[in-house]
Amino acid sequence: MRSQEFIVSNLRNLSLDIYTVGYPNMGESVVSVICDGKTVLFTILTDCYTPENYNHVESLLNSLGVSHIDVFIWTHPDKDHSVGICELLDKFDSKHEAWVYLPEGFYACDIPDCICEDSRNAIVYLKEHYNFSRKFNLIPVGVDEKETRSLIVIKFVEAYGTKSVHCRWQFMAPFGSLVWRKISNGTDFVLNNLSIVYSMYFNDVNYLFCGDMSESMVKHIDDENFQNVRFIKIPHHGSDEPKSFLPKLKSMQVHNAMAVTTSFQNTHPKSNVLDGYKSICEEVDCTGDNMHATKPYGCVKASFNIHSLICHTEFSGNAFCYYKAK
Repeated sequence: MRSQEFIVSNLRNLSLDIYTVGYPNMGESVVSVICDGKTVLFTILTDCYTPENYNHVESLLNSLGVSHIDVFIWTHPDKDHSVGICELLDKFDSKHEAWVYLPEGFYACDIPDCICEDSRNAIVYLKEHYNFSRKFNLIPVGVDEKETRSLIVIKFVEAYGTKSVHCRWQFMAPFGSLVWRKISNGTDFVLNNLSIVYSMYFNDVNYLFCGDMSESMVKHIDDENFQNVRFIKIPHHGSDEPKSFLPKLKSMQVHNAMAVTTSFQNTHPKSNVLDGYKSICEEVDCTGDNMHATKPYGCVKASFNIHSLICHTEFSGNAFCYYKAK
């Protein structure tokens, strides 16, 4: 387990800013920034995509004054999550000191024929720069059934007092045994079965990052991870899959959450899926789609005060609010 501690001026000023970035045709990244007031303390990048030589994450990190990222989580090697990884890490982690997490099945087995050239190049790059000599910064993720692995823990301590809060990155998928069964049995290799699903469990609140969670993974996740949910990165770009995920959230009585989705070509997100999230969310947002795009990107910023849990949203590019409770 990796751990770190920060001294902050006032815990009431601690915030989590989540920037969900999507592109008109396909591709997504999520940048999560923990701040003490206006000071950036810790930066997490989930997935990467660079369409036509433009990566909005690069512009975003520059505007935030972020010179390096602390964690890179590559949920799975589908192309729309995997283009431009090497270039972005070269710019924002030139010393290759970030903690890098990727699916266990993808890291340990032979690279399957179905993945794109960008993903092949990325895995070679990561192995060469983050897992060599005495450097062990490349961490494969896999869990057992109903298991949650806390692989990162950060403690925030108030400068002039004894108060503190913790943030844990709780990895809930992929379910390792299922992945290895499909590999060993020669079952068609479905990259979504590899997808990392994780929660930032921050001051007793879950912020869910669902990647391209597959239907087969939902039943293997411990119900505790679906309690006290404040943020949901909607899985699989708002498609009909996984079908049991939204009913699971409803059964766990999730309410007043905030949900965000990206788009995929002209097929996702589906309006009936987004309508379903209205029953558990106070706000549902989208980064935009190919049919109405006027900009090369869309970005939804969700800023949460860790103490009050108040959320403010901002939209740029093609992003828009799909639903907001009155």
